[in-house]
Order: sequence, then structure tokens, then C-alpha cells
Amino acid sequence: MVAVAVLAFGIILALVPAFFISFDEAKYLGIGAQIWAGNGPRTAFGALFLLHSPLWTATVFAPQALLGVDAVSWGHLLNAAAGMAVIGLAGVLGGWSGPAPAALAASLVLAFTYLEALSRTARLDVPAAALALLYLVIGWRAARSGSVRWSAAAGATFAAAILVKEVGIPLAPVPFLCGVLAGVQWRRVMRALGWTALFGAIGLAPWFLYYAAETGRVYRLESPAWTLGLVGLAVTAIVLVGLAANRLAASTRLIEMGSSLRSRLPAIVLRNDRALVGWGVALAWAGAWLFFFSRISRLKGASIVDPAQLAYNLRQWLVDLGPIGLVAVSGLVLALILVRVDRGSREYRGVVNNLVATICGAPLVLMVIAVGEPPRNYIAQVAIAAALAAGAWTWAIRRCVAWLRSRGHLVRLGRWVIPGIVILGLLAGAGAATARAWLTGLSGIRGPAVETTVGWIRDNIPEGTPIAFGSFLGYEMAYWLVGDYPLYQVRHKNIISDAATPLGLSRVGERPSDDWVAVDIAPRNVNEYQAFRAEWIESSLSRHGIQYWVYATGEDTAAPAITAQLTPEHGFEAVASWDFPGPRSTITVTVYRVDLDRIALDRSRLYISAEALHRLVAHLARTPEASRAAAAALLTRVVVEPPEEAARADLDRLRELAGS
Repeated sequence: MVAVAVLAFGIILALVPAFFISFDEAKYLGIGAQIWAGNGPRTAFGALFLLHSPLWTATVFAPQALLGVDAVSWGHLLNAAAGMAVIGLAGVLGGWSGPAPAALAASLVLAFTYLEALSRTARLDVPAAALALLYLVIGWRAARSGSVRWSAAAGATFAAAILVKEVGIPLAPVPFLCGVLAGVQWRRVMRALGWTALFGAIGLAPWFLYYAAETGRVYRLESPAWTLGLVGLAVTAIVLVGLAANRLAASTRLIEMGSSLRSRLPAIVLRNDRALVGWGVALAWAGAWLFFFSRISRLKGASIVDPAQLAYNLRQWLVDLGPIGLVAVSGLVLALILVRVDRGSREYRGVVNNLVATICGAPLVLMVIAVGEPPRNYIAQVAIAAALAAGAWTWAIRRCVAWLRSRGHLVRLGRWVIPGIVILGLLAGAGAATARAWLTGLSGIRGPAVETTVGWIRDNIPEGTPIAFGSFLGYEMAYWLVGDYPLYQVRHKNIISDAATPLGLSRVGERPSDDWVAVDIAPRNVNEYQAFRAEWIESSLSRHGIQYWVYATGEDTAAPAITAQLTPEHGFEAVASWDFPGPRSTITVTVYRVDLDRIALDRSRLYISAEALHRLVAHLARTPEASRAAAAALLTRVVVEPPEEAARADLDRLRELAGS
């Protein structure tokens, strides 16, 4: 049944066209082109890109650089294969609880429609998830056997997963904690851990060293580069202890020390030593990550558990996450009951393994939601949750059937209950994925917008002319022009509200300023805005000698309020413009000729969308006394763009805050 789910997913992907490349895909492809051109990991705009290692970008562009094979098509093929692998690996994780949970887990992930959407792209998210899940499968085999071969494979897989995208890091100890809880010999678990850490470190060391040399920081920890030595010492200690595990276990002195220690421990600790270590380390590991994530700069001072942000995220992703989320949450409750009351069940071991993985991966999910990122960053955690729920629900259904049969009910039909549910789950999953694919089968209007603009640029702007692109469709357009034009990006930056600043707006890490000229809502985070400062625009255009600025609007990531400032009196002449109507929005692309001698944005006007004004006023109203000066300053500048009746109430509230 797992194979049927994988095959069904593959057929759906084969029948439905891939999406037109998104900005992330275009960004990665552009980086790949730069790498193979010998320019290093730089974007099409020339910026050094160190957010992720160059493994995926170099891999996805390699066939085009070496063989002339289209990189976009190759990326789509890799993602389709990775999406099928995620479903199959979810089945393997569910299979730790038995055949029925394996099929049910695969069906649940098949019904996770966002996976289908991501698998029709050339992004790195699905391959990273597939590698993270593969690490869990191989790592569990290594922890059980203590095999050097399996441990080496686990370490190499872990390194590959992190080099594609680092979202798998919190899952690092899961296989070995599962081994501890399963009663595997301590020395076997430690031996597997040591060899896995060794090969993982070998794979990751070049990237971590390169990042430290370029930035002076440790990758993702963002601590000073010298602390990488401390990380190296910790990993070396794990490797040495692991490789010497057999000798240490046979050491007479250590045996005596162990016996002495055990004689002093309470009986309850001795009876539950593995549970205390396994669950204790898992919870401590998750707690450490939760503490770390709660202090990352991306949160901009917000809480990692913000009820408003959680509700906002749920509304955005209800269709994709709702069904599987409901099953997963209820499955988690059942899993906790199972672990407590039925340790002898056939599903117990698989449920424990997936519960450990769920605990270790949970902080990442909370962090992703808190910063307003999409679920693409926790695809692996969704698959783990599906496997956990499948095992727990199968156990619960089997217990219910047994209870009913003991009372004379379902005597004949009892054996068909679980197979029937599995078949229905598979059909529901295939139906959901098919419906999602059918409804989003067209590439939309972004493709024509990009093709038209790129064609006009090639026909009307001489090669070598410096060109800048705005917030929306910038990477998609630049990808087709890299190498022929000096390309730059002049785009919005995400900011927060701050009552103590001149206009109630602030960018974390920068001094307060009062030259904000455009503000839009940040569509994925309730605490943020997309904004421009006059100085950002003027200095960027002048510094690079930009002669044309291409700005597109039409989606919620476009930050359109700035277009009101792009007029001839401010140094911008519209020389070409196109509208591309779609079913839900219209994309407008405008090419501005930039007069570098006349650039002077109007600092006396702050153009703001009605949604952004509503959010800003609500934030300022939380501290009315502190917000009085900012509200007063805003009243003299705010221009709602486009003007809407809905803004009247917010403007009245702003006057109240200002004391007018």
C-alpha cells in the first residue's frame, strides 16, 4: 500500500504541469549559474549568498553547465523524486509500528496537499526533508546494529541533509535516543553515535569553516568564529568516546566505578535508567533549541509563542495543514496514552521512536510559525507526525475492535476494519492531492509577466546597462539576464513598529530614522511590515549607477505603496508598463528610467496601505502614552494608498493617539 501511495503521487506529478519558477527557485538557479561560471556562491545580483550551503544550487545547475540540460526541468525532476521519497519514508517510519500504520502514514502524507505543490517546483525544501527522513531511517538501523557501515551512511546522509538545508539539525540525536529507549546495548549505541558523528563532521566541516572564514561567525549559531573550536571539541569528544565504546565497556576500572555509582542510586532510578536518559535528553535537547530559537534575531523581539501569530498562520494554511494537523494532534494524544498504558503493544516501539522525533523537531516548527515562514521548512516534521498518528490511531482502533468483538459485535467484520480504514485513507489522500493539483494546474500569470519584461529589456536596453529590480519577480527576471547586464536589487526590508521612534517604525539593528516613504503589510507575520526608506532607495540607485528600475506589483509580497513615489518629479520616468490579469489579482510591471541627477523622494509623504495602517495603529494603541509623538508625526505624513473607506476609522484612532 505504501508503494501504491508513492506511485499515485508520481502519476499526479507526471500529469500536472510544474509551476513557473518562484523567486526562491530563480535565486538558487542564479547562484548555481554563478558557481559554475567561477564566481562563487553569489546571486544574480552579485551578493554573496551564505544562507544555505552551495550543495543544492551547484547540484541543480550542474546538468545545464555540463551537458546543456535545462536546470529548471532537472530541478523539477529532483523535487518530484524527493516528494515521492517523503511519502515512502513516511511509510517506513509508520512501518516501525506495523504494516497498517505504514500504509496509513503514507496516505496521510499523500493527502498533505502542500507537499504536492512543493514537489512541482525546483526548490530545495522537499529534497532536504527527504534526506532528513532518510537519516532517521538509516540512523535507527545504525543505532540498533552498531554497524560502522550503517553509521557511516547515517553520518553522510545527515551531512547531505544539512548542506541542502539545515532544518534537519534538531533531529540529530533521535536515532540514538530511540536506541537507548529500545534497550540496545549502551556501547552499541555509543559506537554508532561516534561513527555517525565522525562522518557527519567530515561532510559538514568544509562548509562550516568556509562560513566562519567569510563571516567571522558560526553557521546558524551566529556566535563568534572562535566558538567553532568549542563545537569541534564537543564533536571530537563524542567521536572518541564512541569509537572507544567497546574498550571502555570492558574496562575493569570503569565497571567498578559504574557498580559503585549504581549502588548509590535509588531503585526507581535503576529501574528506569533508560527512560530517564532517553526521554530526559530528548526533552532537554528540545528545551535547548526552544531557548535558542526564542532569541534569534529573526523574531525581532517577538515571542516564539505568539497566539496572534499562531492564529494567523492557521488561517493562512488551514486548507493544507488542517486535515493532517487534526489527525496529528489527536494522534499525539493517543500516542501519549499508548506509551503510558500499553508498552506491550505491537505499535509501541514505532510510536516511541516517532514521539522522540516529534519532541526533538517541535521547536523548529514553533520557530518557523513565529517568524512567518511557510510550512515548507517543516515537511519532515509533518511526515513524522503522520507516522506517529498512524501508529497511535491503529493501536486505538485495534483496541476498540477487540473490545467490541469481546461483546459480540463486529465478529465477522472486525478483521476488515483496519484494512478498510487504510484503503479509505489512501483514496482520500489521492483524491486530495489530485484535487489540489487540478485546481492549481496552470502556471498562472507570472510566466508571461517575466517573459514579456525580459524580452523588452533585451530589445530596448543595451547590454552592460545597470538594471535594478524591485521586491516582486526580481529574481525570476534576473535569472534570464545574468551575465548580460550588471544586475542589482532595490527592494523593501521587513520592519516592526516601535512607539519610541520618530514615526513608530523601526528596523532591528538600525538607528531610528524618519525618512520612511512607503509601508505595506508583511503578509506572513502579524508583527511586521514591508517598507522603504528614502535613503535606502536613493543611495542604492546612485551607488550602482542604475539607469533602469523594474518594479512589479500584484501579489502580497510586492510592496506596492512605493509606486506612488516613482514619478518624474522624483527622478523616475515610466518607459514601459504591462498589466497581466489573473483570476485573483493583476500583475503590473513597470520599467522606470532613472535620472540619477534628479532622484529625490518626497520625505514629507509616507504612503501606506490600509492594512498596514490598521496594523500600525493597533500596535501603537498598546502603549498610547509612549506613542503620542509618533502618532502626531504620522498624521502629518500618512497618505493611504490606495485610498479606502476602511482607513477612516484608523485615521481617527491615530488622531486620538496624537491627542488631536
